[in-house]
Amino acid sequence: MLGGFTQGAEHIYIACNSTDFRKQIDGLVAIVNLQLKLDPFSDRCAFIFCNKRKNSY
Repeated sequence: MLGGFTQGAEHIYIACNSTDFRKQIDGLVAIVNLQLKLDPFSDRCAFIFCNKRKNSY
């Protein structure tokens, strides 16, 4: 399922807490910048978030 998305990534980061997807891309970028202290636009990294019910990625 995530094979194409994570292909070529040297690092895969998984957000353990549930994420409110209503934040959309700007909110997810802020989480990566502020909480993880990483560059969300890096070609070497993939970031995976899931919702509260754990049925959407």
